[in-house]
Amino acid sequence: ISEPPSGFALYLASLHWALSQIHGTMDLQPADPNERAFAIITLLIAFVVNTSYVAIVTNLVLQLERRFSERMQQDQSVRQFLVEHQVSGNLAERIRNNIISCYSRKKNQEQEDAIMANLSPNLVSDLLAELRGPLLQNHCFFGSLGKRVFT
Repeated sequence: ISEPPSGFALYLASLHWALSQIHGTMDLQPADPNERAFAIITLLIAFVVNTSYVAIVTNLVLQLERRFSERMQQDQSVRQFLVEHQVSGNLAERIRNNIISCYSRKKNQEQEDAIMANLSPNLVSDLLAELRGPLLQNHCFFGSLGKRVFT
């Protein structure tokens, strides 16, 4: 005749059962308290990993939704302003295109700032010189100035 399980073993079995209900299955039947403790720890780790993943995905979706909502609200405000002030169709289209361009420049600037924040000042200077140098050389004022200075 086997002796009845101890209070600790019953507690572990109850905890294992409860965690298995969250996870959805209790296919494995641990034979002793050590195996049951391992099963409980494994279920807890799986639970934390799964909830973290769901939280991250939910947060990303909410951020996208918030950005989209803000942009739609701004677009609606611009449209309403243009209608209320009876702005001509041609000018209204130019204004909308300018706003879209502004959004794009702002996004690019934010990406550039994020990259540059992690670089040393010397690397930032070298990167900016390489990125913007050709643009400045093609400009009529800076192009002629560069020819006089460097020749």
